[in-house]
Amino acid sequence: MRTKVIHLLLASLISLLGIFTSAWAADGTDQPQATPLGSVEVTATPIPENLDSVPQSITIITHDQLKALGATNLRSALALVAGVDIAPGGDSGPAGAVPEFQGLREFDAFLLLVDGVPVGGAFNPDLPSVDLNGVDRIEVIRGSAPVKYGATSFVGVINIIHKKAGAPGGNATVSYGSYGSKSASVATALNSDGPVKQSAFADYTQRGYSDPRESWDRSHVMYRGSVATDSGEFRLDVDGLSLHQQPPSPVVLPDGVTALSPLVPVDANNNPSDAKMDEDRVSLILGNDTNLEWGQWSTTLANTFTHNHNIRGFIGNDSLTTPCCTPNAQGYNQSLDRNDIYFDSHLTFAPRDDLKLVTGFSYLYGNGQSQSANFDYWVAPSGINPPASNSAPVTDVAGLQDTRKFFGLYAQADWTFAPRWDFNAGLQFNHDLENLIANDFPTAPAQPAQQSGDHRSDTRPSGMIALGYTAWQDGVDNTVIYGNYRNTFKPAAQTFDPGYSPGILEPETAQAYQFGAKGTAAQGRLDWEASLFLTNMSNTVISTDVGGLPGTANGGQNRYQGVELSADWKITQDWRWQTAYSYHNAYYRNFINITPNGLVQDAGNRLEVSPHHLFTSGLFYMPAQGWQGSVLAHYTGQRYFDPENTVSTPAFWTYDASIGYRFDRWTLRLEGRNLN
Repeated sequence: MRTKVIHLLLASLISLLGIFTSAWAADGTDQPQATPLGSVEVTATPIPENLDSVPQSITIITHDQLKALGATNLRSALALVAGVDIAPGGDSGPAGAVPEFQGLREFDAFLLLVDGVPVGGAFNPDLPSVDLNGVDRIEVIRGSAPVKYGATSFVGVINIIHKKAGAPGGNATVSYGSYGSKSASVATALNSDGPVKQSAFADYTQRGYSDPRESWDRSHVMYRGSVATDSGEFRLDVDGLSLHQQPPSPVVLPDGVTALSPLVPVDANNNPSDAKMDEDRVSLILGNDTNLEWGQWSTTLANTFTHNHNIRGFIGNDSLTTPCCTPNAQGYNQSLDRNDIYFDSHLTFAPRDDLKLVTGFSYLYGNGQSQSANFDYWVAPSGINPPASNSAPVTDVAGLQDTRKFFGLYAQADWTFAPRWDFNAGLQFNHDLENLIANDFPTAPAQPAQQSGDHRSDTRPSGMIALGYTAWQDGVDNTVIYGNYRNTFKPAAQTFDPGYSPGILEPETAQAYQFGAKGTAAQGRLDWEASLFLTNMSNTVISTDVGGLPGTANGGQNRYQGVELSADWKITQDWRWQTAYSYHNAYYRNFINITPNGLVQDAGNRLEVSPHHLFTSGLFYMPAQGWQGSVLAHYTGQRYFDPENTVSTPAFWTYDASIGYRFDRWTLRLEGRNLN
């Protein structure tokens, strides 16, 4: 994907934050105070735990941190999380993103949750749908979560958690920026008192880019309600989204060439003139929390329907030598419908003061059906005068139907068997089923139609074991040493490629080891962590070319190892400094790639777009009133773009800054992203 996708909006955004009346905020502010991390309960694990003692790497980005970062997407929100790098764009369109965990930048290697429900369901994380309006905090687990989320979690978890229904206060935002970008949002409590509590969130965002044919706009509304019962709480969420994207296109790089051609501008767009990636989605989520005499019983049921309409095109690697009007690109017009159901019910209880247990059952169902009309067309490598998709004759119509069912029965224990020791262990029994039917109907009479299918059934356990030891304690300050082992697997991604793909890839597997130390100092004002990890993976899914159209394949055996460091220092009530550094060594242990020169063994080579070094540091001045500001620097090391490590890009820095003034009820803020 083009380098410029990494560089978002080069000019400033002017934001008016918090335009609200006293009816929406009793004290006229929406300023949650920073709390010691040890008081934050992590909900991305089966058992809520204190962050300072849980024996694994978990980061919380709180509401006030999101405000200090001016976060509007995952890239800006997770900018200071050690070991995580978010590249904007990707195959899911300019509104999407491709997170990197442990040096692995794979579109489906992590689990994306919103309020504990998988977004994208049984298929792939739906990153373009994510917005941060009304978000209370974001929890990030580095590494898999193989117990509660079983076969859908692989190398990391991002859990976006909205404010609870009826949470007091509210805010509204309006912004305008470069390339016609603008947004508006509102988040408010409809009812905060009594047994019935309600909140509503609504927002509209439009983004433009230096490529005039690349843009996106998203409309999103969400209702949250809860009803107090005699024994707990009943929850209801209704969510609706409409997203329209005009996608960019990959840069042309002929086989054997290691540098971009001057004939292809950086912003060249080789898609058909009517290219789009549209998504309409509606979700209904029901939940019930019951307080029992001896524990708590929680149940969640979610149903999501998604419709996508995609028109895209991909120019061939030999396009620079193809004469005018001879087809040099392939495109498709695809309709895709998905229905996802998620169910989880679990009991949490403490048979002893030093022992917490959780046991539960989860079910994830997904059904997707696509139909793709494929066509060939000619477009200049510079992207000038692209044809419309309906001006090219259809060569074939491909259909795909995939049904997935993930069953999980899990249990986890948290045992503080001694005053300074914390032992975690969990196991999930997984039973996964997948049925796929593919067909292809060429328009040429001489070519026969094709129909085939595949089936997989995988039954195996996944689990983790972890141990933490508080080596030092002095009031709120402490040092905790921890280690853990996690073993997990997941069915391979299904991307609903437009070509004829009747086979199911092999499941991906991972065995991960982590050792680290974390703690607090300076009377709880300094939080720090250092961790080492080693993860071995097999059958990772990689993006590949299938007859000129995008496809996937298993990527052999890989290893990910490295060190991740982070610090968060609340210097004063108004000043805060955060920094993170990661060294990632992600490389192939066994991968035979098909190249124009034949089969090539890439063992020992680094994975594509995986830098060794990531560094971020930010300084924030955020008083309750008056002038505010921030400065953030981000370093990304040198990366390769191919498995043979012949095409690379040098290391680079990006800088963000903001300045603003907070009045009694509103803030005027000027932000600059990627200023260099």
